[in-house]
Amino acid sequence: MSRWQPLIITQRWLKGASRDILKTRSGAMIDHFIPSQGREEEIPLERYLDPMPGNVVSRYIEAYSHPGGMVLDPFCQTAVVIEEAVRKGRSALAAHFSPLNVLIARATLRLPPPEEIDAATTRLGDAPKLGASLREHITQLYATSCHRCRNPVVADHFAWDRERGLPVEKGYRCPHCEAQGDFPVDESDLETLAKIEERGVHYWYLLDRLASPGEEGRELAQSLLELYTPRNLYALVNLSMKVEALFSGSPILETLQLILLICLDTCRKLEGEGRARLRPPRSFRERNVWHAFEEAYLQLRALSSKSRLSGNVPPPTEAIVKRSIRGLASSLERESLELVITAPPPLDRPFWALSYLWTGWLLGKEETAVFKPFLRPRSLDWSWYQRGTAAAMRALTRLLRPEGRIVFILERGGLRQAERLVLAGAEVGLQLEGLFLQPCEPSTSVLLRKERASSYRLSLVKNRPPKKPPSAPRLASRMRRSALEACRKLLRERGDPLLFEWLHAAILKRWSEEDLLRQATLLEGVSLAQFAAEQMEETLKESLEEFIPLDERGEIREDEKADWNSSLWWLKEAPPPSPLGDRVEKVTCQLLQEVKGFQKVREEVYSLFPGLLTPDPGLVEEVLHSYGQGSPEAWRLRLPEAVREEMIALLLRLGEHLGFQAWAGARLPRHADVAWQEGETSYLFLIRQKVSLRDLCRWVEEGPKARHLILIPDERASLLRLRLESSPLIRKRLTESDWDFIKFGHLRSVAAQEEVDRHDLKKIVGLLPPIESAEAQLPLFP
Repeated sequence: MSRWQPLIITQRWLKGASRDILKTRSGAMIDHFIPSQGREEEIPLERYLDPMPGNVVSRYIEAYSHPGGMVLDPFCQTAVVIEEAVRKGRSALAAHFSPLNVLIARATLRLPPPEEIDAATTRLGDAPKLGASLREHITQLYATSCHRCRNPVVADHFAWDRERGLPVEKGYRCPHCEAQGDFPVDESDLETLAKIEERGVHYWYLLDRLASPGEEGRELAQSLLELYTPRNLYALVNLSMKVEALFSGSPILETLQLILLICLDTCRKLEGEGRARLRPPRSFRERNVWHAFEEAYLQLRALSSKSRLSGNVPPPTEAIVKRSIRGLASSLERESLELVITAPPPLDRPFWALSYLWTGWLLGKEETAVFKPFLRPRSLDWSWYQRGTAAAMRALTRLLRPEGRIVFILERGGLRQAERLVLAGAEVGLQLEGLFLQPCEPSTSVLLRKERASSYRLSLVKNRPPKKPPSAPRLASRMRRSALEACRKLLRERGDPLLFEWLHAAILKRWSEEDLLRQATLLEGVSLAQFAAEQMEETLKESLEEFIPLDERGEIREDEKADWNSSLWWLKEAPPPSPLGDRVEKVTCQLLQEVKGFQKVREEVYSLFPGLLTPDPGLVEEVLHSYGQGSPEAWRLRLPEAVREEMIALLLRLGEHLGFQAWAGARLPRHADVAWQEGETSYLFLIRQKVSLRDLCRWVEEGPKARHLILIPDERASLLRLRLESSPLIRKRLTESDWDFIKFGHLRSVAAQEEVDRHDLKKIVGLLPPIESAEAQLPLFP
C-alpha cells in the first residue's frame, strides 16, 4: 500500500483479504430511479458542479458494497461519498485531479467551529494595510456619497457598461436618510476608480502565479484576469496575499481559501452568467469585495453550525486526496474496490479555464499543471471526452472486484454525456446494468431548448468478452430492429408522448442488454460512437411509419428537417390512453393510507415504477401535496370533502340567477351532474374529487357537443396543470372540445356575492383562472 493509504482507512481493511467474506450484499439490487431528497445548505460553486445527493449515494453504497468493503469516488466534488460510506460501515476514499475540487471537499468535510472562523476572519480584517485595517482599506475602495443627503456611504455594487468600460450606476442603502437602490455615478466615483493602477504590482504578482513570461498559458492568463474590474482585482489580490501571509500552515487556511474561492466567483464580471461562456455580458455588476467576503464567511459559518448540531463526527480529511486516475490505479490494490461511485466531470471548457485561474491564484503555479490539457487550442469535443472517459474506466476496472460496479450519478447531466459514458464503458468491457432517467423539468416546458438537463443513474458491471460480431451490415440491421422495438415498448408502457431522452435511453439499454454495443466495439475501422449514432438516426427515420413527432402544442411536425431532439414522440396507432401519471396518482393515494411520512411514501412510489417508468419530474410530490396533509413525518391522506350536494345546489341557484334554465337529475347526459341551457347554448358541469386523464379522454369522447366545466377541489388544480403540461395531445383535445375546470372555492366565492353577472363567472374558469392571474382571457359566457 502507498504511504497515504493507511490514513484513509475508516474500517478494518486487510490486504489480500478473501473475496468471499460476504456473499450477500446489504441491500437488494436497485431497479428504479432514486430521486434526490434535496438539501438546505448551499455548496460552494454548486452552479458549476454536479454534486451527488446524499440519499442516492447512501442507497447505492448499501446495495452494492459490504460492511467493511472499499468505496471510491475518483472525481469527488464534495465529501458525500466519504460521509455516507462511514455511516454504512464501509472504507472510503475520495479523489480528484483538480486541486479546487479537493479543496472544496476537504474544507466542507471538516469545517472549524464557528468561533474559530469568527476569530480568523476578524484577525484578517484587522490586519494592517497602508495605515488602516485591511477591512477599512478594501471598504474605502467602494466609498461614495448619497445622491439625496450627500452623506458618505459605501456602495454594495457598481453597475458597469462593458462598451464604455466604466461604471454607470451605484447601488447602496444610506444609513442617514434611508435612500436605497441604484443611482447614477458622479465624478467623484470615477476619480476614486482612476486612483487604482490597472497594471500595478498586484497585477504582475498574480499573473506570475499563473504563468511566467514566455511560458505557455501566459496569454490565456492575461485574458482571464480581464474577467475582473481593476478595483476588484486589486481588492481580491490583497485579500489572498494577506490570507497567505497570516495563515500559512494553519489548520484554518483551507477554510479561508474556500471563502476566497467563493469571492473569486461572485466578484467577477460574469457573476450571474452561469457556466456558458467567458465573455462578460454587456452590463454587469462589480460587487463590493469586502461585502462579498462577509457573505461567504457567513455561508461557511452556517454550514459549520449545522454540521455540529447534527452530532456527527466527520471522517478525517486525509480520506480526500489530489490524485489522477493513473495515480489511483498505481496506489490501490488490484480488485480491491467493491464500488466506484462518482459524478463524472462535465465537458465544460469555460469552467476548466476558471479552475486554472482560481487554482493559480489561491494555490500557486505548480498546482495549475493539471489543467493545461483542457486549455490548449484544440477543440474539446465528445470524441475527446469518450476517449478520456474510456481510459479512466479501463484503469478503474482493474481496481474493481469481479462483482464490483461503477456507478455514475448525474443530477444535471445531458443526453450526450450519458451516451458517451455508456459507450466508453462498452469499449473497456463494462456492460450497462442499470439506466434510470428523469428530466429536470416537464417535457413541454423544455422542448425547444438546445441543451436540456436530466438526472441519470448509470451502473456498469464487468462482463465476459463479447462474441465475434456479425458483419457490420448485419449488426446494423439488428441494432435498428432492437432500437425500434425498445421505443415502441416504452411508448406503450408510459402511455404519453415522450422527449427524445426517453427513447435514447431505451435504445441504449436494449443495445446493452443484447450485447450489441460491445459487439460493435470489435468492428474493424469503425468508430463506436459514429456507428451507434448512424443506427439511431436510421431507426428514427424508419420509425416515422408508426411514430409521429409532435411540437409543444401537440401538433404533428411536418418539417422533415426538424431536429429529433426538438420533438415529442408518440404512436400513430395509439392504444386507448393510459398515461403513466394516472397510475402514479392511484398508487400514491393508496400508499397514503398505508405509509406515514412524506419521504417514505415518495420513496415507495418510486420503487414501484422500475426501469424507465420513472414518474415525471415533480409529479409524485404534487400528488402528495394534492391528496395529503400533516407534518412531513406524519403525512397522511386528506379526507375528501362531502361537497357534491353543496356544489349542485350552488350551480342550480347560480344558473337561474344568470338567466339559464338549470337542472340536475335523470335527464342529464352521462357523466354530467348539472346542466344550464339557454337557446342553442348549453353548459354541462361535472363534479369530481379526482380526475384521471384516462377518464377525461373517455368523457370527452362520449360527451355531447356542449361547453363542459369540471368542478374540482382547489388543491387538485396544481396537479392537473402539471399533468396536462406533460400531455399536449390531451390538452389540445380539451381545448378543441371546449372543456375546462372550476375550483370549488371559486364557485363558492362567486355564489356568495350579492351581485353576480356572467362577467364575474368567467373570471373563475380555468386551472389558473383570470381571478388568480393578470392575464386576460377571452369571454366565456356571451
